[in-house]
Amino acid sequence: MPDLRVRVDEWVLPSHTQAARVAEGSLDLAIAWIKGAELERHNLAAHLLWYERLEAVMPRSHPATRQTSVPAADVTVLIDVDEASWMSWNHYASAFAAATEASVVHIDDGGIAGACVLRPRGPPASPGTRFTQAPHGADASDVDPPARPVPVPIWAWVLLHRADDKRPLVARATRA
Repeated sequence: MPDLRVRVDEWVLPSHTQAARVAEGSLDLAIAWIKGAELERHNLAAHLLWYERLEAVMPRSHPATRQTSVPAADVTVLIDVDEASWMSWNHYASAFAAATEASVVHIDDGGIAGACVLRPRGPPASPGTRFTQAPHGADASDVDPPARPVPVPIWAWVLLHRADDKRPLVARATRA
C-alpha cells in the first residue's frame, strides 16, 4: 500500500531550492515563485495562490516617504552575487529592472544597500524581508524603514507539486 502522507518542511527555503526539492521528491508541495521554463524543466505543476505587490523601502529621511507610491523606474533593485541563496530573486529582479528601467546594484553580503530598494512582503524567502542593519543613508535606529508600494511589479506565489504526482492527498491539497 502506498504511503499517502505529504512531506512538509518547516524551513523557509529560496523558491528555486523548494522547486528542486519537489522535483526530486524530498518535498511533495511547496509555496514558491518560479519561472515558467523551470516548471517544464523540473516537470512541476503550479497553482496560483496569490499575487503580492512589492514595496520600495528607504530611510525615513528619503524624499519618497512623502509619496503614496514609488514609480518602478525610481527603484534600485538589489541583486546578490550569492546565487545559491538568491537565484530566484535575482532572476525576478533582473527581469523587473529590464522591463521598468529600474537601476540595479549588485551586492555581495546578502544585506540591504542603496537609498531605495525593492522587497516583497511575503515569506522570508526573498531578499529584504528582514532588516538586520539600516539601509544605506539611514541611522542605526531606522532598522524597520518605511515602505511604499511600487505600482507595477507583482510577485506570484504558487503551490508546486510534481506534474506526475497523482496521489489523492496531493490533489486534495492543491484543490484546497
